[in-house]
Amino acid sequence: MGEHAQAVRMHRQTLEDRTRILGPEHPDTLASRHNLALALTSTGEQAEAMDLLRRTLDDRVRILGDEHTHTLSTRNALETALAMSTQRPQSRWWHWLRRRNAADSVIR
Repeated sequence: MGEHAQAVRMHRQTLEDRTRILGPEHPDTLASRHNLALALTSTGEQAEAMDLLRRTLDDRVRILGDEHTHTLSTRNALETALAMSTQRPQSRWWHWLRRRNAADSVIR
């Protein structure tokens, strides 16, 4: 619904609560950290998001294992965030894909 700032606030509160109640290494706490990072990317706070994703990935590898689905999800989110941070906004992959598809439809 586009209320990204409110989502970030809610994810922060959930992370704080889960850390306090469940502990910092509980799988649900790690899920909250992952979700906060995703919400931060939607507000443009890439540096904090990538820091959270790196920490979450390290913890998930250590706690859940390298091939657990949650570990793979965090690794994918971090890889995507890294790829997005190295590109200029106008050269994101979906812009390239849209231009390519438009060119293909003209050729046909």
